[in-house]
Amino acid sequence: MPAEGVICRENDPGTACRVRDMTDEMIRMLGRAVPSALFLAAVEEAVRGDLAAREIPDRACLLLLLGGALAGLTGEMPLWWGGAALTWAERAAGCICVSLPMLLLDLRVPGAFGGGDVKLAAAGGFFLGWKSMACAGAVAVLTGGAAAAFLLLVGRRKLRDGMAFGPCLCLGMAAGYLWGGPMAGWFAG
Repeated sequence: MPAEGVICRENDPGTACRVRDMTDEMIRMLGRAVPSALFLAAVEEAVRGDLAAREIPDRACLLLLLGGALAGLTGEMPLWWGGAALTWAERAAGCICVSLPMLLLDLRVPGAFGGGDVKLAAAGGFFLGWKSMACAGAVAVLTGGAAAAFLLLVGRRKLRDGMAFGPCLCLGMAAGYLWGGPMAGWFAG
């Protein structure tokens, strides 16, 4: 007799699962694992590019969009804290909740953000949804401000010098990925 739960046969009463159940579970696992791997690859690519050349590669944004689309198509929530799957409207709102204010600020104060930062925020919002991306934006602004203050204090930057914001944005997106739901509840509450 096969080990219980290992080999799935329809008419075997000693088995704990069926082939269809295993297939569904594999799709659920892939719906979480693949987007999560794409998220990690995108964050690494964005941080490396922004620190090295002050340019965020389009490839990083495409990885986030692909991961968000895959999660949306499988109906899975790749975020660490779980929660219900995001709707396409929540993903669309995530695209603009941080990137639009960044773009408007950059239009008002040229050079405030680079175009790669705005694109990364939009793609990250598509992956995370609006609640987690709003938290990510808050964390990014706080860490960016702290980093800028530190660089000013130690004399590595002058007041009008720019700095790479992509790593701060990626740190915020990682926080949104890991704790977005609980953080959104804390901010709202």
